[in-house]
Amino acid sequence: MLSRKGVRGEALFGIQRAVSPEKLLRIVLIAEIVNLWYNSILTNPFGGVLFVLTYDAVIFDLDGTLTDSRPGIFACTVYALKKMGLPVPPEATLSRFLGPPLAESFMKYCGMTEEQAAYATDLYRERYIPIGWKENSVYPRIRALLAALKERGAYLAVATGKPEHTSVDILRYFDLLRYFDAVAGPTPQDLHADKGTLIRRVLPEGRKAVMIGDIAGDIKGAQDAGIDSAAALYGYGKRAETLAQRPTHAAETTQALCELLCPDMPAPKGCVIAFEGESAQREALKERLTQFGYSVRRAQARDGRDVILPAVNHGEIVLCDRHVGNVPGVVFRVSAAQTPEEGTEEAFRKLLGQMTGEGVL
Repeated sequence: MLSRKGVRGEALFGIQRAVSPEKLLRIVLIAEIVNLWYNSILTNPFGGVLFVLTYDAVIFDLDGTLTDSRPGIFACTVYALKKMGLPVPPEATLSRFLGPPLAESFMKYCGMTEEQAAYATDLYRERYIPIGWKENSVYPRIRALLAALKERGAYLAVATGKPEHTSVDILRYFDLLRYFDAVAGPTPQDLHADKGTLIRRVLPEGRKAVMIGDIAGDIKGAQDAGIDSAAALYGYGKRAETLAQRPTHAAETTQALCELLCPDMPAPKGCVIAFEGESAQREALKERLTQFGYSVRRAQARDGRDVILPAVNHGEIVLCDRHVGNVPGVVFRVSAAQTPEEGTEEAFRKLLGQMTGEGVL
């Protein structure tokens, strides 16, 4: 019980002092106000949950940041050089084609004139337009990161050196376009737009923004646009060059990028796909899902809780040879008609839509 004469007690940090009832009451009230204020950041008064984001506007590069386009770029570059009767450089040199404008790379790394580089670019596109752009894959956890950021009200955009119409096609193909508010890339009217210009084109007003990219040019572009940057060190950029540009943050992996941008992002949700079809068809489905950024493993129904359950709990998609009845969680039944080889694109997209609807990202 408190008396008006004061009480003897331990203050914070172990300091012995007398505390009057009035002062103690003020301390309690201040603590309660701080607690209510803190909870108001995380709690929506209408019953939902609001989340604290590191940045509420996130601008991404495409190649080497959202997707791994290395296979298509390599194959199309080799195709162009062979059609011109020129030697194919080693892989280390081909890697330099990842990021910079294509004609610039042909001149710089293959010793071409401007005219030759323009012709090589036409040959490159001869293969890239029908095939090469699909020889690509989404990095793991990227799809889930975009969904989590969007759910929390973030503005998302892409600023890339890849032609704008091609970038939109790639994002649509991998079902990522739904997450973005804007996409900027070179157009026929401004083929040589620098990264800073592209960033400013999609930069919203009144938000705390960051640019995510894997090469030094992405970091410089962010600095030119006056915003923070994060180096995606898992991408194609040369580590030393990218870090020398002094990015605000650096992410070694996509998981580290998730922790930076969305600290409260939930763990990945796994599922079981009970597949009715041949082994080769199941493998084709596994490759397609992996290309879309999912972590997939094959298993047999008899593996049950020893293999399947731990994988699902770890956020993986498990492809089984038949229905699994003793594993809790989301289970999809898929027939051979939904595989990339035997079925239609529409059927595969339907499966993706069902998975997304169940939170499997």
